[in-house]
Amino acid sequence: MYFFDLIHVYDLEGKHIQTFKFSEKCIPDVNKNTKMLALDNGYSGFTRCFPTEKYCYLLRMIVSPMAEKTESMLIQTDWNGNMINSYRFVDNVSGQFYIDENAHKVYIIRNEWDADINEEVFDIVSFNLK
Repeated sequence: MYFFDLIHVYDLEGKHIQTFKFSEKCIPDVNKNTKMLALDNGYSGFTRCFPTEKYCYLLRMIVSPMAEKTESMLIQTDWNGNMINSYRFVDNVSGQFYIDENAHKVYIIRNEWDADINEEVFDIVSFNLK
């Protein structure tokens, strides 16, 4: 649901548990001419989720083409849909992530351009969740 600002959560038997919506306009418009999603003004959506027994961690991307940037947030909810915490990443993060609830840390892939070697670099980094 990368272009949708909502996520549906199901149990392992296919029963719908909850729908999380994070904005009023959680489903983008469709361009009537091209029949494709109209994403010219930006969009928000979820790239990954990580479930634990008590919580659901959602990686939300906010793409703003006018500002030419992408923001990343980690949202922690309980299984009733209540937001517990949210964390904004200052680095450009992508890919999978892992939550270590005992150590209160998130491990995630950071992506950056290294001008010294003129290459894209991917690092695994950790952040405290306290």
